[in-house]
Amino acid sequence: MPVRGSPLTLETGPSSPQISVPGNLCSAVLPGLGRNAEYDITILAYYRDGAQSDPVSLCYTPCAPSSVWGASATRDLCTVSQSPPSNLALASETPNTLKVSWTPPHGHVLHYRLTYALASSSGPETSISVPGPRSHVTLPDLLAATKYRVLVSAVYGAGESMTVSATGQTGECARTVQAFARLRAFLLCLSDAEPAGGKLSHKGCKSGQVPGVGRV
Repeated sequence: MPVRGSPLTLETGPSSPQISVPGNLCSAVLPGLGRNAEYDITILAYYRDGAQSDPVSLCYTPCAPSSVWGASATRDLCTVSQSPPSNLALASETPNTLKVSWTPPHGHVLHYRLTYALASSSGPETSISVPGPRSHVTLPDLLAATKYRVLVSAVYGAGESMTVSATGQTGECARTVQAFARLRAFLLCLSDAEPAGGKLSHKGCKSGQVPGVGRV
């Protein structure tokens, strides 16, 4: 269906300015935008029969033009507006969970994209979205005593930041640690035992009893 015109609305206050773009065009220049100000841009398509499309909105923060700050400064401002999170850290809360935390960047973050997978293989990845106001999340249902690699990026209205990554390991299961300790103590006990009548004999290993550990 031919498009009659697509008005663009810049929502910056109670009275939002609008411009009309001919239906045969797919781009427009928005003049008079403030430096590093945040704009909500809404696009609607109007058709010849009077119908109109559903609105499409996005949030945009323009950078200063290079003629004002210079090309190098402009690149720096654009980088700041889409800065990634920093100080990414992983801590084991339980044998099956990892707490992921970070320092939020400057700017209005819509949400964070977090992806995690086993650090030792190229297996499947799991991605989740964390709301912008938050700066930590707990990853559940993980394998015990296993290393994971976590990647986090910040998603803005004007795009996505670069990704930062970190590696952390879940804790060991308490029962597993106890079982290994008992096995190790029992093997050390057997190594000191002497054969007596074809059987290993040691006063501390009678009936599977290990000194300081108990029955194994």
